[in-house]
Amino acid sequence: KGAFEEVDSLKKVMMLDKALMKRFEQKGAQILVRFRENQDDWEETAYQTIAQNFGFKINADPFLSLAQRLPLKVLQKHRNSLPQIEAMVFGVAGFLEQESPDEYHANLKQEYAFLAAKYQLKTKQLGLHEWKFLRLRPANFPTIRLAQFAKLVQENANLFSLFFNLENLESFAQLLRLSPSDYWQKHYVFGKEVAGKIATMGATSVENIVINTVVPLMVAQAIYRDNHEHTERAIQLLEKIAPESNTIVDDWKTMGLKIKNAFDSQASIEWYKHYCMPKKCLQCDVGLAIIRGRK
Repeated sequence: KGAFEEVDSLKKVMMLDKALMKRFEQKGAQILVRFRENQDDWEETAYQTIAQNFGFKINADPFLSLAQRLPLKVLQKHRNSLPQIEAMVFGVAGFLEQESPDEYHANLKQEYAFLAAKYQLKTKQLGLHEWKFLRLRPANFPTIRLAQFAKLVQENANLFSLFFNLENLESFAQLLRLSPSDYWQKHYVFGKEVAGKIATMGATSVENIVINTVVPLMVAQAIYRDNHEHTERAIQLLEKIAPESNTIVDDWKTMGLKIKNAFDSQASIEWYKHYCMPKKCLQCDVGLAIIRGRK
């Protein structure tokens, strides 16, 4: 800590910039791989990316798998019917295989039987065991997130344009706080009604989606179109968001690194993962200064 504190603050700022650009490079490249896998379709790519992040860390994999098995194009054909979208989302997710505990579940099951035959969805279903409920607050249960996701898809025909043209964080927060269907305002899981209304997505979750969905899509567009304006917009968004809170960021703060916003927290995470963990001190301006024993 002592040696780190003695290094000139300008070197630390330069390393944050360098690390964030490295992170942008990596995240943008990942999105472009997905873009190519989707036959250069930005809408499908945005849909899969938002799906992955709706699962947050614990259910990111099954959510992404769901979006890959249930194309956006199929859901868009049924935008005039939320029950049909819910039937396909919950059906492919594997939640309609068990015996129906109530009328809502039975109706979805019946609707899904028809749609699954129409779009050959039965062979694409996930297993219920793939979804994690343990150690999650009920408001973050995958059932709630799937209901919110179904509503988001129904309400917004062009997800990529929506994310890519994002300017105002508050309007984006309102977008993600869409109320799901009536059933999911009174249930956390199928068949068990709860007292009171279920909370909408919180500010931290909204910011997490901006950081992990919107920003990478902007960066991917910057790389794809060789347009640095898109990178600048991504940076400006991160600068408006509060820093993330995790062990890596907390450790940097303990070391005396100033972390004011999500730009700094994202950069500090990459700094740690790309330079500190693999011991690439000679490629790090701060590490080099410490090794040389001068500021």
